[in-house]
Amino acid sequence: MKITEHTLDGLDQPAKLHLLELLLNDLYRQGIVSNPTLMHIASDVMLLEYQQEDDLLCFNCLDHEYEEE
Repeated sequence: MKITEHTLDGLDQPAKLHLLELLLNDLYRQGIVSNPTLMHIASDVMLLEYQQEDDLLCFNCLDHEYEEE
């Protein structure tokens, strides 16, 4: 599947955020995105104002860190 800007135009905001979640988790597993970078991105996304108060992204690698705190 070739993804283009036109493809992304057809997605609503929750779908785009889910796609971002999947991509960042995959990049983390491959070692391309570091844990601090992933945490920074997650913090930035959570600072944005959204209409819903649901969790926007779930980063698999951060789950264990929240459990330890």
